[in-house]
Amino acid sequence: MRSLIEKDKKFEVQKIESRQEIITTLFTTKMETVGITPSEDSGYIPTSQTPLARYLRRFGVVDDIIDAILAGLAEEESEVAVRDIIEAAADTPEVDLEGDSLKEAQDLAVEEWNKLRRIDSI
Repeated sequence: MRSLIEKDKKFEVQKIESRQEIITTLFTTKMETVGITPSEDSGYIPTSQTPLARYLRRFGVVDDIIDAILAGLAEEESEVAVRDIIEAAADTPEVDLEGDSLKEAQDLAVEEWNKLRRIDSI
């Protein structure tokens, strides 16, 4: 690629998967190979596969922030605090969350938070 750049030729940028994406793909593939469908509840599968994580990724939220959000959800005491976490993420540069998409992300976060609370109460 470097030589193409130096010669002012066009090149195609290759998609590079993060380590977490590679691990998630391997995990999911191995689970499906033995006939097991991974759970949708966080804590049982890699966080990048939760509905909230997939939704946030569509709007430009990077994996590190998604991981921080999901970790923070477990520590929050109220639904308002959970919604505030998503609001803070929406203020991050390059994140395109506003209006209905922001509300949807907040609703998914509250749903995830409730799942985490149910798991912790067991």
